Amino acid sequence: MGLFENIVTIWKLSRTPDLGPSNLAQAPLPPRRFREDPARIKAGILEARGIDALYVGVDRAACDACGACAVVCPDQAMEMTAAGPEVDHQNCSACGACCSVCAREALEMVEE
Repeated sequence: MGLFENIVTIWKLSRTPDLGPSNLAQAPLPPRRFREDPARIKAGILEARGIDALYVGVDRAACDACGACAVVCPDQAMEMTAAGPEVDHQNCSACGACCSVCAREALEMVEE
């Protein structure tokens, strides 16, 4: 199953009233095929954009801790807590997959 199919699955699960975060955690993880070195990928993105830093920002007030972002992260750089996702910025390649699946728009890519 590819990344797109995983995103669609998460989207469907997040909109089904009888399925909650516990079922999202059982969804299959996307493959790490192209994510062996997140730091190298992130460095390429930074260089191409001409910026010093790019990271995932979390709006804790908007987050409902559904876990969809952690499930689709190809770098496995997100860990869910009661307060919402905790991002491991060392392993995050800043691909934006987590931001694209957030139904509450609680995640965004922040440039510095």
